[in-house]
Amino acid sequence: MPITIDFKDSYIKLLTRPVDTMSIDKVELLQKLGWSRNKSQITLIKKVKNIDELGIELQNIIDPLCDTDNYYDKSFYELLKSCGRQRKYLKDYTANLNHRGNYASFTFEKYMEVYKELIGEVRKPVDWGGEAFDMENIPSIKKKNAIGFLRESCSDGMVRELTKIEKEKYQKKYTITGHAYSVITSYLSNFHNNRLSIIIRPQILQKKYVFLVGINSLYDQKILSYLKTYFLEYEEGWRSCSNLGVKQLVEHIKNICSCFSEYDYRTIFDFYNNI
Repeated sequence: MPITIDFKDSYIKLLTRPVDTMSIDKVELLQKLGWSRNKSQITLIKKVKNIDELGIELQNIIDPLCDTDNYYDKSFYELLKSCGRQRKYLKDYTANLNHRGNYASFTFEKYMEVYKELIGEVRKPVDWGGEAFDMENIPSIKKKNAIGFLRESCSDGMVRELTKIEKEKYQKKYTITGHAYSVITSYLSNFHNNRLSIIIRPQILQKKYVFLVGINSLYDQKILSYLKTYFLEYEEGWRSCSNLGVKQLVEHIKNICSCFSEYDYRTIFDFYNNI
């Protein structure tokens, strides 16, 4: 059960996505509890006013949503076969599944101003309708440093050289990648100040939960200190804590949320206290 918690000016938004591993009954349950579908029908959304309402909402949905007869501890291909559909002509399987990846860049801090200027020029990767570029499109980088930037950014997965057909089409050599777009726009949108990504995973036999929190390297020190204190297990960008009951789990979420700083270092919840 992956949930994104977004802190807005006057409310908190919870998001999750109904997928092929989630039954229709569970989607209907969320809708009965006031979760609405967005226009594309891809996302389920619930808005709450404050941290206490957030806790109540999570308390209501964790047990019923994570209660399942099927625990998916299989290979990705086995999961596709179990939950997806076989395509008639290709004889392979397709499925809509929830996953949570991590975006990392070794070159972003070093070339931050270059990347910011670059995304202003090209908007998106060419695959997503953006523009291609040559180094002449980036005045902020000196010509002698351009080769180093290209070598490092391509190695880092932030830029790629176009194929021969693409070069003929765009008359330029390079494009940013979807990975780069996510890294740069997440930074420019200040997601590290107002977004928490979590996963709640049932431990079926123990009737407990594993709680995973995605780590952002730009998080406030209060958040990082809390996670290092209580979430001792760390793997590939996620800190986790095991054997939690629902009340413990919700209490951790509320505590982490209260660490978020925004609006001149006030927590977002000061907004409600001053209404």
